[in-house]
Amino acid sequence: MRVPLRLLLIVSLLSPLSLARAEAPVEREVLLPEADALARAVLAANPELSALESEVAAARSMAGGAGLWMDPMVGAEYSNMAFARPYPGGHAMSGVQLKLQQTLPFPGKLAARRAAADAKIEVAAASLPERQNLLVGEVRALWVRLGLVRQLRKITRSHIELLAQLTEIASVRAEVGQASPIELQRLTLLGDRLEDDLEDFDRDEALLLARLDALLHRAPGEAVWSLSEYPALPSPPALEALVEEAIARDPTLRRLAAAAASEQAERRAARTERKPDVTAWAGYRFRAPVSGGDPGEDFFSVGASIPLPWLWNDRRHGAREARHAANARSLGARLESRQDQLRGALANAHARLVRAATKATRYREKLVPEAHAVLDATLAVYPTGKVGFESVFQAELQLLEFERTLRRTEAEGWLAQTELETLTAENLRLVETK
Repeated sequence: MRVPLRLLLIVSLLSPLSLARAEAPVEREVLLPEADALARAVLAANPELSALESEVAAARSMAGGAGLWMDPMVGAEYSNMAFARPYPGGHAMSGVQLKLQQTLPFPGKLAARRAAADAKIEVAAASLPERQNLLVGEVRALWVRLGLVRQLRKITRSHIELLAQLTEIASVRAEVGQASPIELQRLTLLGDRLEDDLEDFDRDEALLLARLDALLHRAPGEAVWSLSEYPALPSPPALEALVEEAIARDPTLRRLAAAAASEQAERRAARTERKPDVTAWAGYRFRAPVSGGDPGEDFFSVGASIPLPWLWNDRRHGAREARHAANARSLGARLESRQDQLRGALANAHARLVRAATKATRYREKLVPEAHAVLDATLAVYPTGKVGFESVFQAELQLLEFERTLRRTEAEGWLAQTELETLTAENLRLVETK
């Protein structure tokens, strides 16, 4: 069977050099430097972190006045004046009285109030590293996903080019009666589907960049660099070591512990508030002589008062104490729940990373190269008629699936690695070194 010269020319272009595989291998780069640079930019620019820092400053300001006494009170009284003679001396009881009054807090109250206010500072301060850790983790995950979208788009474009060449071959074969129009239709259909995939990738990239721009607090449009391929996945430490590290460093656990301590401090403060304060006062009354009677000697007075602690004050602050005690118990339970969540999330991410590492190695070193070899061998003999169109078509589909699976598996592994770093608060090292 004679093969048209035009067909042989087209087939010669379908060498392994026509696919992305043929690019000269590049030295693998460390994955996270660019992601870390983005994360540092977020830590510097994100307004949510500025808001949390302001909340810490506000809590410190409130604590500064928590242990202060109530202001003393000064009073003046112009009293017991007769309507007919409204001046001192016009009546035996008339006079001008000055009064100084001070509320004396029950011993321990001011210290309890200061302790409660200081505990609120710790809660506000613990919220900042918690959010920083989550933001860094989110930025790294977005960057990994951005790289995946761009890599899948590049693979898809290379296969669209290959399909265009296969379509040209099928057209030539159809001209000489060696191919069916259905072959052209199937190739065109697959090409159209891949073209539609490109639009999905463009959309996904736009969504990821929009979220990054929001975290960076900047207008859209700035370029974000990503890797053309992922580096080899790292081997994770033992799960037990990760759990121990996470429980020791997790900022959410620290915030919950600070919140529980704050509720206990509020409970103790409420208990002391049930004790009555003493209000003491001293007064001096200026008087004038009354003609034909009272010589008008000045008077002074002192006194003290306390509320009845077993009535409404005790009940009001008793209810407050019970509320804070219940909140403290709730937070204690949340602490235990958070530890369970950490163990489960770490086991999940650890298993995903281990599986992704072995699967990616198998696809990178064995399955994808073999799929390339099968397609190359099929293409080499396809013009001679030794293999049919179905073999070429399935070899192309298999290579496309394998290359996409490899990139998705690598991305899944790096997302799991990013999750491990977030769960163990490794992200906070960027805060320490920014």
